Amino acid sequence: MAAEWDKRMRPDLFREVLRPSDDPERLWRQIEPHLDGLDEVYFAGGEPLIMEEHYKLVEALAERGLFNVRLCYSTNLSVTGRGSKDVLPLWAKFKDVLVTASLDGAGRRGEYLRKGQNWESTVENRRRMMRVCSNVRFFLAPTACVFNALHLPDLHWDWLEQGLVEPWALHLNMLLHPSVYRIQILPARFKTAVERKYREHMERLTRRWGEKAERSVDSFQNALNFMNAEDSSALIPKFREWTRRMDALRGENFRETFPELADLMAD
Repeated sequence: MAAEWDKRMRPDLFREVLRPSDDPERLWRQIEPHLDGLDEVYFAGGEPLIMEEHYKLVEALAERGLFNVRLCYSTNLSVTGRGSKDVLPLWAKFKDVLVTASLDGAGRRGEYLRKGQNWESTVENRRRMMRVCSNVRFFLAPTACVFNALHLPDLHWDWLEQGLVEPWALHLNMLLHPSVYRIQILPARFKTAVERKYREHMERLTRRWGEKAERSVDSFQNALNFMNAEDSSALIPKFREWTRRMDALRGENFRETFPELADLMAD
């Protein structure tokens, strides 16, 4: 994604790789003396599971027998290893591992939103995680935006039905930047459709799981509150411009991938 922005969109906003130091060994020398005193390590996105530094740190903890250290991740589950390294057997050794999966859509929608993702591989990665390291606490953590606004209940319900996520293990994030992709830009009739679909989903969750789904219900309600807090529909022309430019760059088609939102592109 960063490389695409560099080419056509806003090269001032992103760099493809961000590192805290140009000298990885120097950075490691700063970190290593503190390993024995760690309680928790949080590996944030981008995507920590493709970073060599991540494996070096977790393997060092394992070598020292520091399995009480809590490991927390934000990952899109596109990969579970790097080269010959496989993170799942490592996770199985630790007492407390939390994984929040930033999956924004299923199938072709998910692959559109996460360029380079293979949806079937992502689902299999989750299934393998359940087999190899069932100790992992797993949350589904989509980011609500214009593209997936009407699809999120379908994604959530599908994973619930497949047993890939617990009914309480959902946290919806709200996309804030760029503002042209916020769900607040949706015209009134689309907001009405989103509200209807979310309320139907919330009722379905409550009927099926009761209090166990309360956290997930609250997440959808919070998304509705955010959506209705502001009318930013004046940004729709800019949304169309950005979406057309990105489709041209990637060779994709928003209308075909999100037919439920195709009317947004009508001038």
